[in-house]
Amino acid sequence: MLKVNLFICKDEFVIKHFFYHSTNILDIIKNVLYNNIMNKFNEFVRKVVKKVFVFRLFSIALRAKKSSHKKYLKIDVSKVEINNYIKYYNRTPNLENPKLFSEKILWQKLKYYNKDFTRLADKILVKDYVFERTGLEMYPKTIRTFSNYKEIDFNGLPDVFVLKTNHLSGYIYLAKKVNNKYTFKDLKYKDAPEYSEKQIKKIYKYLLKTNLYFYHFEWVYKDIKPMAFIEEFIETTNLIEYKLQMADGKLGFINNVWGRMNTTFDNYYDENLEFMDIEWDSPSKKNVSLPAEINSLIGYAEKLSQGIPLARVDFYLVDDKIYVGEMTFFYSAGYLGFKKPNSLDEIIGKKLNIDRFLNIKKDL
Repeated sequence: MLKVNLFICKDEFVIKHFFYHSTNILDIIKNVLYNNIMNKFNEFVRKVVKKVFVFRLFSIALRAKKSSHKKYLKIDVSKVEINNYIKYYNRTPNLENPKLFSEKILWQKLKYYNKDFTRLADKILVKDYVFERTGLEMYPKTIRTFSNYKEIDFNGLPDVFVLKTNHLSGYIYLAKKVNNKYTFKDLKYKDAPEYSEKQIKKIYKYLLKTNLYFYHFEWVYKDIKPMAFIEEFIETTNLIEYKLQMADGKLGFINNVWGRMNTTFDNYYDENLEFMDIEWDSPSKKNVSLPAEINSLIGYAEKLSQGIPLARVDFYLVDDKIYVGEMTFFYSAGYLGFKKPNSLDEIIGKKLNIDRFLNIKKDL
């Protein structure tokens, strides 16, 4: 009798155990299917928003409305950003003596301020700064500027040019004349739709109302006077970018990016120009060499970043001519997306010495 009871108990346990794990497996399958369906749905929505003008305009208008400063007046920026950091990295940042790259970015965001950096983040005004520091015109020529979308005038312009904003990331449109009218295509997307002159003005109506500061509280963008500007088009079949992360005029690492319109690759090199076998953004290629001009790029970046705790100086080369793309101060807004090794945040942090700035108080 005892044996039978034991068998029954054991049998019940096996049955319950089976159903428990079966339920878990079913839940996992359901979650996988759900996530897969939602990912495909979101991808479909993104394509629709990108290609259908009404939805694209609504998306940009919504972004402009979200950046209205009024709702942020009572926000404790430090508290919000520290909480965001904790959620993203699952750790509390050390802002008194930052060691990690992510901590140093957050420190510059919350503990340091220099009003002159607003000029350097402005994609129009930074050109004067580059000339002052290097004595060279290392940028495409600015043809016209507009402070209001109603002022935008396309008369008497080259057949091809680029339309940009001075205060936002992205929204770079290539303009081409077709039958005495211009069409505009967003250079960020390979399959981007074309917009008419009337449509692009509607887009810029909202772009010029958007303040990038209120997304991740990068203070360099807060007081930029929004402008649209027309710039000469520098033609190239393969745009290759060199992003030099500097700390007080000294190189920390280089991010070499190419293939944006097809398959994007990201190579990283340390301060000694040695290839870094890491996983961060896009795939890398070990057999790609840095250009002969790399030492010139480093020299220019040193001049442009001297006296700045953290600054990334972006360059690109076209027919052996060096151009400055932009200067940024908060790499990926501080949300770095490292993959491996796990210690990459610490490895890069050690390459960027900002110790002499740590006691300088912020006055924002």
